[in-house]
Amino acid sequence: MWRKLVLVIALLSVVPLGHGALAQAGELHVWSALAEEDVSVIEDATRAFADGLGARADVRVVEAPYLLQAVIAAREAGEPGPDVIFAPTDIAEPLVENALILPRPSRGEFFLAALLEALPGLFNNACGGGPPEGCLWEPVNPALPPVQFDERAMARTMGWMCESAPDLTMCGGDPLAGQPVTWGYQIILLNRQWLAERGLEPPVLLDDVLAIRSEFGLDILVAEPGALPMPGNVPPAAIVIIPSAVLVQQPEETLRSMGSFFAADYAPVLGLTFDTLYVGAGSVNPDLAAEFANVAAQESAFKAGLLHSSGRLPAFTGDGLVQWGLDRPEARAVLQALVVLAIYAQTVY
Repeated sequence: MWRKLVLVIALLSVVPLGHGALAQAGELHVWSALAEEDVSVIEDATRAFADGLGARADVRVVEAPYLLQAVIAAREAGEPGPDVIFAPTDIAEPLVENALILPRPSRGEFFLAALLEALPGLFNNACGGGPPEGCLWEPVNPALPPVQFDERAMARTMGWMCESAPDLTMCGGDPLAGQPVTWGYQIILLNRQWLAERGLEPPVLLDDVLAIRSEFGLDILVAEPGALPMPGNVPPAAIVIIPSAVLVQQPEETLRSMGSFFAADYAPVLGLTFDTLYVGAGSVNPDLAAEFANVAAQESAFKAGLLHSSGRLPAFTGDGLVQWGLDRPEARAVLQALVVLAIYAQTVY
């Protein structure tokens, strides 16, 4: 309950009350393709914003596989479509390709690039120069290899990210068409020995993983809290996926699982996604929609609420992380995720 109260107060404090046309905007339609667990956080944020402007708020949840179909159906039926679409980048990509989103790219440096640049200082401030074990998480065995958190390590991490996702804004790709709010990743693990026996090199891109799966009919095992896999419990041919959300919820258990797959010589592949607020191309209030996207994407409490609802990592910048407080659980979750990426990057890039 306290998180909802903080969120409402915070959003009302930055809403431009009485801001001309926005104050008479009517109704704000927000469609979410995120998890069901996120609904209450998104509804609170939307209604706090709309109430501050004297507007009405309508929040609709659309299952991710049907988002494109639902947007097209609304337009064809002449019904009010979404003013704002909240969706992961991979789910929103068909909407962008079909011009169903108005490009409203965020300004300034991409948050993930800023976080990586600031990580050595952030890590030192959080852990006082010591290792992550005993600071960000308790020691586990087997463990991932140690890493020095310096500029060279950050360059390797950036290199691995850009090798894995060359279309990222910070890797020379186009800016996101909307405002990133939260983010996450998947560590995709494949058995190197199984690959070598078939004359295959460890894949680099997610598309490479999908091609291998298609050719050999491999099973996919996705780690979940309370059901974290170990190499002895999965077939060598299985593709194991460990999402960042399980690291948020069970850091020690997740790191133990990751360490065991590293010791068993599994190759990691990185998949990244960003949960983003987009302005719908059919919006009757595009200025209102863009204002909501800008305000919500800057609101730390909104981002933190989504971490607690479904394990999504807040899209903080380095300065934003410090302002939020490095000792708070939301900041610690971001640091844990970045440190794990840095550790894996040194093993593959």
